[in-house]
Amino acid sequence: MRQTRTIGVVEQGGLSQRDGQGGSLSPVRRPLCVEATDALADGVFAAVSSRVPPGLLELVSDVRAPSGLIVIGPRASATCRKLSRVNPSLPRIVDFARYEDFVASASAPMPWPDAEGMWAWSLDQWVDGIVAAGADVVFSPSGIIRTGDSKALAAVIDSGNGVKRPQLVTTVAVHQAWLTETYLANLQDEIERSERPVGLVVVGKLDPFEELEVAQGLLDLFDSCPGQIFLHRTDNLAAVHAIVQPGLGASIGVTSSLRHTIPQGRRAQARGSVNRQPAVYVFVPGINEFRDIEEVESWFGDRVPCCAMPECCGRRLNDFSRHADDLDILAVHNVRGWLTILEDLVAHESCDRRGWLYRYFQDVESAYIALRAESNVRSIIPCGSAEVWRRLYNRLS
Repeated sequence: MRQTRTIGVVEQGGLSQRDGQGGSLSPVRRPLCVEATDALADGVFAAVSSRVPPGLLELVSDVRAPSGLIVIGPRASATCRKLSRVNPSLPRIVDFARYEDFVASASAPMPWPDAEGMWAWSLDQWVDGIVAAGADVVFSPSGIIRTGDSKALAAVIDSGNGVKRPQLVTTVAVHQAWLTETYLANLQDEIERSERPVGLVVVGKLDPFEELEVAQGLLDLFDSCPGQIFLHRTDNLAAVHAIVQPGLGASIGVTSSLRHTIPQGRRAQARGSVNRQPAVYVFVPGINEFRDIEEVESWFGDRVPCCAMPECCGRRLNDFSRHADDLDILAVHNVRGWLTILEDLVAHESCDRRGWLYRYFQDVESAYIALRAESNVRSIIPCGSAEVWRRLYNRLS
């Protein structure tokens, strides 16, 4: 058995001990679980369903940055087992995503552990079973925490703290309102109390970081819990900030539904007509955003440029249908786009990453100027959360 080390510390309950004369001593601290922490540190992972697009394994295996796959959904363990046979050296993480169908409460922060019909007597035994199937890290099967339900939040943290297996990450799935001023302090206090890494899933009907207060709340959360939060199922710009701030790492979904988690029982909202088909999003290099392929086509007409990323598809950026084979090629294109950026960021020392972020926004602004000139469409600007992150950066600079 591998010896478990400990790195990093968190304050126990956020309180300091005091000496008999009222002076403060050093805070009471608990060690973070090292195996999960080491596996996730500075990592940029692709979040996939049980269907892994062809070519994706090779792509994430070839990067210099810590990377791998997070398999999401009820068949995650079986998929992980198959992946371990195909590429044993690739880091594999399992998330059953019970926050999509189960609501946490103070008495039941998660459903009884059940990995595809294999019952476990304890959460530790459940983790052992998933690790035996080939997983390196396991996200706890926590339910989603209702906005303001501090007792359920505490119960989720307590459940994670009660597990001895070092491969477990405590999943904290919250609605975006938890990152607003009303609830943020409570969320910070509970995450600081966690003895192991926290996989943070921020749920919203649109991209949650399109709201300035929510994006600022995430940055504040990273500052209060440095190196402890793994931002799970997000997009490339939020992941960039998770690495720069610093968070522990991030995962980016290979599809829009894996990048943005929606509340239980609701449909994801999209801009435009409610009757239109779901949009197909392509990563546009240079401006480094996911854009609807129909929007890209409207910029250029029949002159849409081709993908110029090395070893990528070479297709025109609007040349992707809703056919499964096309969507697989698009998924690999999209991952190659953001993975190249995050690989470059992770290669920099922590002290140099804010400088990297400055150059990143300068390069994106130059790319927008070039795009408007090439397309002759002057109204192209950063949209959604991309504009919010740019505004926040300008405010903090």
